[in-house]
Amino acid sequence: MQVHPGRTLGRTEEQFIELGLQYFVLARHAAFCLFPQVASYTCHVAFEMLFEAELARTGSSKHELSDFHHDLDAIWKTFKLRTSWEPGRQWDRLVNQIDEWRNVRFPTGEHTSMGLGVTGWVGASDQAIDPETREPIGRRSVRNPRYRLKLWEVDELFKIVVTRLSLDAAWVRASMGEGVGTYLRENAYPLF
Repeated sequence: MQVHPGRTLGRTEEQFIELGLQYFVLARHAAFCLFPQVASYTCHVAFEMLFEAELARTGSSKHELSDFHHDLDAIWKTFKLRTSWEPGRQWDRLVNQIDEWRNVRFPTGEHTSMGLGVTGWVGASDQAIDPETREPIGRRSVRNPRYRLKLWEVDELFKIVVTRLSLDAAWVRASMGEGVGTYLRENAYPLF
């Protein structure tokens, strides 16, 4: 399938990308529903699918991909090597934060798993934002320094990765189907 002039996807790569796009839209929707565990875990899966699309394209077998065991940091490092790309430490830090969310996808019975927060994913339009920290102010802002993501950072990383994969914005938009509205909602870094 041609997704950009001069860029054709193999079937496996296409499936990874389509799932990555769907999981990303689902993550944003869950975030606006104030479901931080679902939002963050599906965000993790979205980036895992997008990174693995490139790894599949560049020759990784199904077995090699399964050897990563959902370790987003390891997948990210391999993705950067395969694309000869060094985007900067801020993205390494963000991918590490996203990766930590895979550890809290299942209930543990411990109270700490409930102290999760996805700042910036709670509807900035109806909340005041602190100009210094760029985080929501108010009762819905949950602070837990270990498990925290910022929507605008995730949106920017998504845009950078999709651009790096040389995907045509119109194709991405069409692939998102009815999820386009969720993707565009309060998105500081829209692809289209």
